[in-house]
Amino acid sequence: DGLDSPDDDFASDEKATKDKARAMMAMVEAINSDHIAQLHNRGERNLEVACVTCHAGRPQPATLAQELTWAAEDGGFEALKVRYDELREEYFGRGAYDFGPGSLERVAQVLARSDAEAALAVIGLNLEHHPESAQSWLLKGQIHAFEDQTDAAVDAYERVLELAPGNRAATQALRRLRGGGF
Repeated sequence: DGLDSPDDDFASDEKATKDKARAMMAMVEAINSDHIAQLHNRGERNLEVACVTCHAGRPQPATLAQELTWAAEDGGFEALKVRYDELREEYFGRGAYDFGPGSLERVAQVLARSDAEAALAVIGLNLEHHPESAQSWLLKGQIHAFEDQTDAAVDAYERVLELAPGNRAATQALRRLRGGGF
């Protein structure tokens, strides 16, 4: 707002943001003095927690999976995809978030409990970036199987076996789907 308002009293200690920062600084101090100092077998290294330990350059110490789950709760898959794209654009390659396949897989697992279509959309997004993720293909097969979409489940499980020959979960699932039991 141009920072010229009478309300912009930066020197004031009566600011919610300063209270939050003070609380977080006290938390870091307590972790270091009350907890980390008590750990045994630390060796000779001086281990210490700092703001960057949790934040890693992010405004709040949330994982990518948490950020995306919140976005999905607020606005469904489309909001999740927008948030993923924003975070990927800003933070990819900086170590702030884990953009490996596991983050979106965790989100899909949460969504699968209540919204299989959204979970499959998240897995689809993940496979755009990680087409060789056997775990994503396995999860895709499991969701399709749960939704009684046998052909799609079989296709996904077969892809798992192409990527990870001998994968026990995919092998057993295919046997079950093809009528062979466990």
